[in-house]
Amino acid sequence: MPGDLNSMAHIASLHASAKRSRVPRSPLVGAVIVLSCVAAAYLAGMRINPRPPEKSFDLEDLFLPSSALPDPWSRSSNAPSDACESAPLGSGCQSFRALYLAYPYLKVPGGGASQETHQYYSSADAIRDYLRLEQGWFSYNPTFGTQWSVPVGLSFSSASASEFRLGCHFHGSDESCQLVAQYDEFIVRFVIRRSVGIGNGRIDLISYEDSSQLFASLDSHVASLLDGETTQRLMVPFTAQERSRCPAI
Repeated sequence: MPGDLNSMAHIASLHASAKRSRVPRSPLVGAVIVLSCVAAAYLAGMRINPRPPEKSFDLEDLFLPSSALPDPWSRSSNAPSDACESAPLGSGCQSFRALYLAYPYLKVPGGGASQETHQYYSSADAIRDYLRLEQGWFSYNPTFGTQWSVPVGLSFSSASASEFRLGCHFHGSDESCQLVAQYDEFIVRFVIRRSVGIGNGRIDLISYEDSSQLFASLDSHVASLLDGETTQRLMVPFTAQERSRCPAI
């Protein structure tokens, strides 16, 4: 009996201590906690789907102007692209695509060239996605064509692009050449349908030299738009060790 009384007294003491510990919370403290949670959620949402920094030009202005196209090439259309759907979350990627027609009277399916322009939240985001995109765009699958290489007559150099790569490959009797380059928070891809197979023959829509000139014109155009912008440019090329550490490859 005395043991039961001691146990009951101990339980009563615990209840009393619990009541004393539940001190009413100040309304101000509660409000601060709620506001902190809201701010954290807002900032997280901004980073999950951020907007790229504003520029003095629109993303579509990066398309190669019609004045740089060989006669009788023309730009047929431009529209938003779905290429950013696979971009890393939080990169702020947005993309547009333009199509160019070469020698319309030949009625070549697919036209002559296309361009994609991507903009990201920062240069660092563009660098990370550049590695992923470059690997995909220059990947080799014998089902879809030959390996990418730089043929004699095709050349390109840039003092403005942080990274770039070019090359050509055959898919059947059709040959395509492309340039992929990263400028600040932008990635630009330009694909040329250089030659097509028609019947038992093949027609060159554009020479390697003229393809090189198109790539150079695009580079100059992008550089002129970025000149004077405040975004920091990362001009140091990737090393083989840095590429090996990239999870995308």
